Amino acid sequence: MKRGSPFLLVAAAAVLALIGALLIVLPGDDDRRSTSKTQPSDPAAPAAPPPATPAAPPPTPADPVEEPDAPPERKAPSDQSIQKGLEASWPGAPPTGQEKELVALGWALVRADLTGRGREKWPEYFPGEPSRSRYTRLRMRAAVARQITDHADLANVIVIWTGTDPGGRKIPQEQTVLCLSRDGARWRPVLPPACAVPR
Repeated sequence: MKRGSPFLLVAAAAVLALIGALLIVLPGDDDRRSTSKTQPSDPAAPAAPPPATPAAPPPTPADPVEEPDAPPERKAPSDQSIQKGLEASWPGAPPTGQEKELVALGWALVRADLTGRGREKWPEYFPGEPSRSRYTRLRMRAAVARQITDHADLANVIVIWTGTDPGGRKIPQEQTVLCLSRDGARWRPVLPPACAVPR
């Protein structure tokens, strides 16, 4: 049997040794797969942000609470309605011309009584010093004059007025009843009980 060349044997052994070394050093497919999946994380890298929490839905507005309707404000009666009510409450008006004369005198007496001005015209009705109280913004809202039954020379004048008292308080409606007596062709104020208030 013929022996091979020693050089070829050595070369073959060297090739086999090199292949074995490569097999030992190079990683297998499983090692490559595990390496690609389990690479260590970099401690300097920023942490991944936590998953965003879904925003809460806006609160549903509560149904408005219905408040009870406020009672309607009572309107002050007009001068005309007061006049009609006064005439209905005090029937038996004298002739128109005479009533106007009596109402004008009655209103002048009310103003003199409340303001103190003009009292000198009727010294027997306003004796003593003038009134120190001073009402302002006086206005007649309604008035009637009625003669006393069975007494043609006596009459009552009913005046409803508004104004401001000396303390600044607004008086929306006030009533004054005056008694007048006819002396000849003139009417003058008299004090009770010269004439009674008609019913």
